[in-house]
Amino acid sequence: MPNAGAKETDVLVVGAGPAGLIAARTAAREGVDVVVVEEHNEVGFPVHCAGLLSIGGLREIEVPPDVSFVQNEVSDAVFHSPGGLTFRIRGGERKAYVVDRRAFDKFLAEQATRAGADLRLGFRVDSFILKNRQVVGVSGKDGSSLKAKVVIDAEGSSCKLLNKAGLKTPDQAAFLPATQFEIDEVEVDPNCVEVFFGRKLAPGFFAWIIPTRRRSARVGLACRGTNLPQRLQDLVRDRLGTVKTVTKYGGRVYTGPPSPKTYDGGLLVVGDAAGHTKATTGGGVILGGICAKLAGITAADAISKGTTSATFLKTYEKSWKKRLGTEFRTMRLARRMADMLSDKALDETFRLIIEKGLQRLIEERGQIDFQSRLLMRLALDPSALKIVTRMVRDTL
Repeated sequence: MPNAGAKETDVLVVGAGPAGLIAARTAAREGVDVVVVEEHNEVGFPVHCAGLLSIGGLREIEVPPDVSFVQNEVSDAVFHSPGGLTFRIRGGERKAYVVDRRAFDKFLAEQATRAGADLRLGFRVDSFILKNRQVVGVSGKDGSSLKAKVVIDAEGSSCKLLNKAGLKTPDQAAFLPATQFEIDEVEVDPNCVEVFFGRKLAPGFFAWIIPTRRRSARVGLACRGTNLPQRLQDLVRDRLGTVKTVTKYGGRVYTGPPSPKTYDGGLLVVGDAAGHTKATTGGGVILGGICAKLAGITAADAISKGTTSATFLKTYEKSWKKRLGTEFRTMRLARRMADMLSDKALDETFRLIIEKGLQRLIEERGQIDFQSRLLMRLALDPSALKIVTRMVRDTL
């Protein structure tokens, strides 16, 4: 157990996931004292993420690709409709890395500690310490405490600390359960991700196959409903046949809007705890990391100026909304519209995309992380009106 002590640190980060570590790295580079506490005894455990990160996104969060965590590089994606229609998006130079998330998180932890952050493992936070309605530290489950001028909550989707303090959290109904298998000795296209839609398979979301190496893959799904492992086993059997499953693990993905408030007196909220994920795909490493960088900058600025009031820390929320507000709103709208489609309408949508050659527009305009321009361009295409008409008909 780490030495909790009574010394007050400048910035205390709760949670050593990507968002917490990026916030810690950024604040430490700004020259303030930073402590990161993580409840597990190992960074990167447990694994929840599908681990597909764009090259451009890694540049945004200042993480160079490294052999320690990069498993594969992909450029294409094949999309499957419920009725078996498919189209392929050829990425050209817009490629993505398949990463080992445990190794990736360890790389981020090394970045943070090299910048000067103090990482303390095995410290289970129980609650915030409040003084005059301002967060001034955290108490541990063992009765110890850590004091800080600014606390950055990167606890993840559980939001236990926020709930205990009566603070706003992301929409809990928008969190979907997810399950994933690591599979060896399987025939997959090593350059291509596959995505599967359909209410029978994955209502409210989708399933995926991500090649990790030439004969290995990460297969998963998230959805509303039950029996996720059985749903995934059915997909594996139908698509890949008899295979060897090495590892199974689960988690949650968030498909809702950001939290209505991501700051308070002495407190900033980042990552899944702030709802900083792509509603279209559930991915949160890149956009969450961008917001976490802004949180680290804001925290360090608050320390240098000697003010950690909610009024001052609100600048963090203003900055991430200015940078990514349109992205979050557009992707949330796209997710809500997609959720309205029946399987029949999904098949019709695929048919229109194929007949009108819209996949070429996606290839030209598409970006994995910043999707608003593509989504708005697609919305203006005359073919999209037929899709919207179908959505309205399905809803009625």
